Parts: sequence; C-alpha cells; structure tokens
Amino acid sequence: MSAGGARDDEARRRAFARSARRWMHAYPRRWRDVRGDELLGVLEDVAAEGAAAGGGRFPRRLPAREAAALVRAGWALRWRERPPWYLWLAYRALDRRLPERYLWWVVDDIRGPLYLWRRLSLAVASGALTYAALSVAGVLVRGFSWGTVAAMLAGFLVMSVLTRGYHRRTAMQRHVYDHPAAAGARPGAGGRADPPPSSR
Repeated sequence: MSAGGARDDEARRRAFARSARRWMHAYPRRWRDVRGDELLGVLEDVAAEGAAAGGGRFPRRLPAREAAALVRAGWALRWRERPPWYLWLAYRALDRRLPERYLWWVVDDIRGPLYLWRRLSLAVASGALTYAALSVAGVLVRGFSWGTVAAMLAGFLVMSVLTRGYHRRTAMQRHVYDHPAAAGARPGAGGRADPPPSSR
C-alpha cells in the first residue's frame, strides 16, 4: 500500500471510530468506560472483514444495520438497569437512596450531563409553585413581583452552576459512598467513581 493509501486508510479508521463511538452513547457511560474499546475493536474487525470480502475500502462510518443494533442493545441495557418507577420517583423527588442493585445506575445518573439541570429544574419549579401559592393566599407583601422572583431564580441558577462540582461530589457521597453496600467505594482516577464492591 502506498503512503497516500495508508494515510487514507488511517483517516477512514479514525472517522469510523468517531462514528461508532457516537452510536455507542446508547450504552450507559460506565459500560462504555469499561467495555467501549473492546466493542470498538470488534466493530472494526467486522468492518475490515466486510471490506476485504467485498473488495472495497474500509468504511468511514458505521453501517446503518450495526448502528441500529448498537442502539437497541444499549437502550435495552439501560432499561434493565433502571429502577422501578416508584423507586425512581423517590430518588428524583425526595433524594432517597436506591437499593444496592441500582448503585451503578445512580453512578451513571450523577455523572451524566443532565444531572445538574434536573436538580435545578426541580428547585426552580418548587420555588415558583411556592411563590404562586403564597401569592394566592395573600401572604406576600405588596409589590413583590414576578420580576423579583425571576431575578432570585436567575441568581440561584448562576450559583448552582458555579457549584456544580460540589453538587456532584455531595450526591456521590450520599448515594454511593455512604451507601451500606458501598462502604469501600472511593473516587477513581480523573474524578470518576470506582464501582461499589458488591454491586455486581
């Protein structure tokens, strides 16, 4: 293979890896951390065999059939690990700890990109409902407007974003490290959570 052909093949493999990893986001983050490279290797081997058998070049992106299979398998795994709705609701709304079998799901949830925004939206909704109830009851002083409430909520939002690292650490401490089933768990390298020792 010429130097130009080798560079093209390498570029195709990098593009294929980016495509495959995008579809692999259907799997929980913790699963990708542990087995993502292994799965990518399998997908690359299958793609190379297909290209060799067909006499073509290495594909730049994951074929649609394999992508659909990844999404189905990833979401099936997420669904199997998800707690029942009543436990999920208690965790989301009341900050209750989940049973041991769902600790991995909790780790993924706290590390996820939407965790902070879910917490903020719940706090904002609670504040707005409280203000509305007090307004209807005539408890608030005259002149206390929705503009004041908006300013207060904006300040709360800014402070919450600035302290997002603290929120994640305290949530991980409460729901994972202080859990009776995870007494030996500790933060892993790079701020990631090591597995609760008996969660599998």
